[in-house]
Amino acid sequence: MGGGASAALWMRRLDADRFERLAGTEDGAQPFWSLDGRQIGFFAQGKLKKMRLADRALETLCDVPATYARGGAWSPKGIILFGVNYKGLMRLPESGGEPVPVAGLDSSIQENSLRFPQFLADGNHFLYFSRTLDPRNHALYLDALDTVGKRPRRKVVAADGPSAVGHDPFSARDFLVFPKEGRLWAQRFEIGSGRLLGEKTAISDDVGQFGVPLTGTLVFRRAGAEQNTLRWFDRSGRALESVGKPGDYWDVELSPDDSYAAAINHRSSDGRFWLETIDLARNVQSPFSDAPLRSFAPVWSRDSKQLYFNSLVNGGSTILAKPVDATGSARPLVNCANRYDLRDLSPDAKIFLADHEIEPDHFAIATATAGEFRWQPLEQTSASMMKGQFSPDGRSVAYQSNESGAIEIYVVDFPAVQRKQRISTAGGIEPRWRHDGKELFYLAPGGVLMSIATAGPTGFYRARPAPLFKFLGRSQDAGFQYAVYHDGRKFLVVNGAVETNARDLSVVFNWPQQLRGEGGQ
Repeated sequence: MGGGASAALWMRRLDADRFERLAGTEDGAQPFWSLDGRQIGFFAQGKLKKMRLADRALETLCDVPATYARGGAWSPKGIILFGVNYKGLMRLPESGGEPVPVAGLDSSIQENSLRFPQFLADGNHFLYFSRTLDPRNHALYLDALDTVGKRPRRKVVAADGPSAVGHDPFSARDFLVFPKEGRLWAQRFEIGSGRLLGEKTAISDDVGQFGVPLTGTLVFRRAGAEQNTLRWFDRSGRALESVGKPGDYWDVELSPDDSYAAAINHRSSDGRFWLETIDLARNVQSPFSDAPLRSFAPVWSRDSKQLYFNSLVNGGSTILAKPVDATGSARPLVNCANRYDLRDLSPDAKIFLADHEIEPDHFAIATATAGEFRWQPLEQTSASMMKGQFSPDGRSVAYQSNESGAIEIYVVDFPAVQRKQRISTAGGIEPRWRHDGKELFYLAPGGVLMSIATAGPTGFYRARPAPLFKFLGRSQDAGFQYAVYHDGRKFLVVNGAVETNARDLSVVFNWPQQLRGEGGQ
């Protein structure tokens, strides 16, 4: 249920200065190459797909929940491996079919994701990154298709993210390239045995995403290019002042009195998600949740004095609360066996709304009385519903749902849940109310912020939604990409970076020759 600016895959030849948009790859992410470079695999719209570059022919291989895909690899033997968050590694033939599990999770080290596999030259052995709840256990592992599950996997090196195997055509030596402690490292790698040789050497102090072909070339995007900002925009789309520091923000919430912003920040190197607050009058930003927690979904108390949020724990979640001016740890309120992301609190502060994850990419909106947290579905339906928001008078709930086949915005009366109306006309996500309840906002496809005037006490709408402006938000599933100032005259937006262009990529030729000691001799 992603939104924001329309995403797609783009390709650039290294001898060109422009990107080419690959038609048919809308919402595409995490691309990977076939060994001969003639095809690209990628994830889009809940599917694993491939494209033949010669004629741009597309083929769907299998279903993969879009928010759970974690990278793929293509063996020269015609096997595709891919990661699924919270499950492990899956395999299927390159012709498509039903994926089968290859490697599961090790609960003894609190492993929660096996991701971004990479085949070695024999097409049998493969590397992958293991992410755990404790970042100290993050590591790269080596396994093989013909022995996986039969023999213990081999831990290659501690790392903070996915790796790549590079080759020096001049010395015929191979290298493992991996991120650790904020730097990108290279170390001699013996393909046949899977052993590391010598000492690791730092390549760069500022590398985000990277790729290492077998030609002695390093292509990378600097870590700073992955950040975004929190910024005010007026109703015409005119950019106003920025708020706080640049970061990788996944959610933003304004306190009811507009004095604070709460935001979920993310660091990809160790998979951290944490909650921060920003005093808007002084533009002072402070960490709010404890460092070990993976925190999501902040919700303000109605008096703006307290924040509720949830933390993921072993597939479930813990709901916590903490006064905005308090020191120390947040107070746990309830442990949930399943994941519940808080979304709103009713005006009388008695009822919470939350996104309940039933299965990957399938959500229900749940309600619970504050203090009790006995979750009940808002509506009995097979559709996926999420992002529920109470109207300011508490008599309606706006939300997004795919019940029509497309994701649209609906409003239903509350608590009876007997009258419902579709609000959006051509797709919509992330509904938000103005504080007086006289206007409802949402994001249409392409990241266009829409507005519709309410119809009075009946709660049903007669006006057509009108576009306000377009902004670059997130393309992946997250929380809310924007928050509404009380009078609706401005919006605090998770403002994405400028659109990617050729200058965002750095290319280093013959990079192994620049190493010292074991790498360059």
